[in-house]
Amino acid sequence: MGSLHRDPSIPNYSAGTKPARTADKSPSAAKNKDAKRYQDQIAALRAKLPTLNDKIAELQGALNGDTVHSTRTYGGNKIDDWHVELADLQKKRDDIEAKVSALQDEARHNGVPENQIPQ
Repeated sequence: MGSLHRDPSIPNYSAGTKPARTADKSPSAAKNKDAKRYQDQIAALRAKLPTLNDKIAELQGALNGDTVHSTRTYGGNKIDDWHVELADLQKKRDDIEAKVSALQDEARHNGVPENQIPQ
């Protein structure tokens, strides 16, 4: 029975060889594409940092007794719970920085040249 599967005269015969695939892209083109993807992701994350840093600085100033010259918006915390809000904002900033660091490490691991990874 097994010999029937290897008989070329049978219409469902498969020789066991697969056609060779041709590579559409060179390895350097793939790395450039990966580098661009990492650059875009890191840039998007870093774009969030100035806003967070401004909010943190404003909140720290308010907690230190400085005069705040802008209307405050509250992110779901109690109005009098600024210490918790400050901790939440600092955690968000730390999470973003950790994600950026992880993306940089991943890019290095995947062979993206060091000069193409945002620092």
